[in-house]
Amino acid sequence: MKCNSLIAILLVLGIPVSKAQFPGKECLKKVRQYAQKINQMDFPEDNEVYFIHYAQEVVMWDSLHYPTTRADVKLLMSKDQIHTITDEIEMYQDVRDAFLIIHSKKMVIWNSSTIRADKEKKLKELAGLSDTLFDLCRIKICQKVPVKNREMGQLLMIPEEELKASLNVRSLNLLYEPEDGRIQKVEVEYTPDFDYQKTITTYKTIDFNYKAKMNKPVMARILNKKQELLPAYQGYQLVDNR
Repeated sequence: MKCNSLIAILLVLGIPVSKAQFPGKECLKKVRQYAQKINQMDFPEDNEVYFIHYAQEVVMWDSLHYPTTRADVKLLMSKDQIHTITDEIEMYQDVRDAFLIIHSKKMVIWNSSTIRADKEKKLKELAGLSDTLFDLCRIKICQKVPVKNREMGQLLMIPEEELKASLNVRSLNLLYEPEDGRIQKVEVEYTPDFDYQKTITTYKTIDFNYKAKMNKPVMARILNKKQELLPAYQGYQLVDNR
């Protein structure tokens, strides 16, 4: 697994630097144990719901033509559904249908479901870190840092020099809970030949026992019995791509 395969779901926003170093092996052990736990997660069962809330910032090298973008993302996953919600778009998917709502274009796109593949993708994004990743990178910094009157762990990893070009990654900077290795933030810096200069993802909530019901078909959220858009989407265009 390459370093940039974990871009979608990891973290770090301006880490204050401290000189409180602690052993690299212990630092790596905590994060690896957390990664292994997440890697063993399977799809939700029966009435289980996973809830992940994160913010992501993408900085481009060509910032003049492509300004920095920021998104606040809420992801809910049940045995048979995935809901992805941002300010700009919403996507609701069950075993039969998938609806993409683009608010800026006042458009609702109706597709056939690809939920199995999408759930596997989301779980892989959530897992992100793998033993292979650590094998491809070396530890440059492993220390404790003060963040909002509390102590967090910082792990800065650099790909081996011969791999930087193929991975397009210059560094991976993680902020995590020292007690259990739970990752809070990650900042990925890229090589100049890549479109992105860096991505910053901050996890706000990761809850594998979220209290919510997701039994209602997603179609009922969007369409009435005549398969017309509900009043909440008045003025939107329905595009049927099934």
